[in-house]
Amino acid sequence: MREELRGKNTNKKSAVYAINLETRMGQKIRDLRQQYRMTQEGLAEELGVHPSYVGQLERGERQASLQTLQKIAHAFSLPPDELIREEEEQDKEGLKKRCLALLDKCSPSQIYALCELLTAFIYKRG
Repeated sequence: MREELRGKNTNKKSAVYAINLETRMGQKIRDLRQQYRMTQEGLAEELGVHPSYVGQLERGERQASLQTLQKIAHAFSLPPDELIREEEEQDKEGLKKRCLALLDKCSPSQIYALCELLTAFIYKRG
């Protein structure tokens, strides 16, 4: 009987963790989409899915397949493992790649402005 109860507790904990994982993954997808200034419709078109599916992913109501995760990573120019890593686990190189991917979408004048802002942030703090 105890083993049965233990199994039920473990399953319950696993279910809670899975829900939290889906919610966190959905929030990460939403954050990336908004950083890239994409609509749900735009991301859906990029992924070849219905916009309502993107909304369900973002709310943690649906679980993305590995193929969909690969497409999402490609849409944001990220390695797929970066989607499933926790924010604090991201390494400096991963963040650099993410910044470079964003810079690729900028005009020369936007890049210049960002360089000025970054220079001011780094050297003129205080």
